[in-house]
Amino acid sequence: DNRDSQSQITDPKQLSGGERSFATISMLISLGECIESPFRVMDEFDVFMDAVSRNKALETLIETGKRNSNRQYIFITPQDISSITP
Repeated sequence: DNRDSQSQITDPKQLSGGERSFATISMLISLGECIESPFRVMDEFDVFMDAVSRNKALETLIETGKRNSNRQYIFITPQDISSITP
């Protein structure tokens, strides 16, 4: 249960590298909704993520890009993206 005080992390230093990466992507997507910019670039955003978090992050980024077709999105990753369908 994620509602009890024992399971809540209050210090970001306690997060794993992948959890920090996922939190950063979430924050950047939120900020991107408030900041007008014709393009967004994310470089090696998924390096520390496990496969499940990586797929969810990619799905979220692609859906965000589809919703904002007036902006350009550039995602740079050393990971295999052959399983991703736009």
